[in-house]
Amino acid sequence: MNTPPPIRRIKAALGRIRYRAYLPHTTLPISFAEGVSISDQFLYRGDIAANRFVAENTLALLLGEPLEVTHRLIFFDADGRHLCEQSHLTSSYFDTIDIEPIGVAYATYVHTTSYAKSSLLVEELRSLQRHHRGYSLFKRTSDSVFAAVHGNFGGIATDGSRTMARHQLLARHRSPFLYTPQHRFTKGDSVWLYVMNSCSSRETVEVILPETEHEPEPRIHTSLSIPSLGVGRCVLNGVDGYLSFRSRLPMCRPLVFVERADNRHHFDVFHT
Repeated sequence: MNTPPPIRRIKAALGRIRYRAYLPHTTLPISFAEGVSISDQFLYRGDIAANRFVAENTLALLLGEPLEVTHRLIFFDADGRHLCEQSHLTSSYFDTIDIEPIGVAYATYVHTTSYAKSSLLVEELRSLQRHHRGYSLFKRTSDSVFAAVHGNFGGIATDGSRTMARHQLLARHRSPFLYTPQHRFTKGDSVWLYVMNSCSSRETVEVILPETEHEPEPRIHTSLSIPSLGVGRCVLNGVDGYLSFRSRLPMCRPLVFVERADNRHHFDVFHT
């Protein structure tokens, strides 16, 4: 027998209250203004040869025909302060944007879209589909190939305003937890870890090294204090084994870059 809808809604509400400390996003009702997009959080690296962003024109894909859209990339420095913006106008379903250098070693950015009012159908779809996917591409040297990765956990709703109060951060910190990815690091790798914070408060992430023959207990390699909309990083050399991360971020999933000193073109990027 199916559970009546009212009872099901009550059970769902009680579940949200009971497990509130473990939910990744706010449970409060949100009202979005016209033109607001919801974005993941992306990483920019100014210490490599090039950065690109592959933007999706979601409404054009839903309509099955080209539709003019303005893609806006809004950048924040490592401390979460607004840096600059870059815009790109296109009618393509997907577009690869070459990101201009912004004068910092690393930063975060969000992707927003804006459409000219053209029809009631476009307006209806725009109100229903606010989240547009994107992919970051990184190039280690001028003669390397690009390595690509999708956006990290976000939930950043913005109309592109430079006023920080206009950026609604839907992510919320949760109860502390320990996260151990399945990826095994090896001694021959030089590894850069980048951790981004899409919560409204400063968050701390502990990077915990595995036990070894000489160190029988796990130990903290570094502790990153990351401001809202900011990013922290650390480098690992000679690590053999599995790392763990202790944090209150809703998803403590570092962005990992693996380089090898014996191959200047080797450049792998992935989420753990």
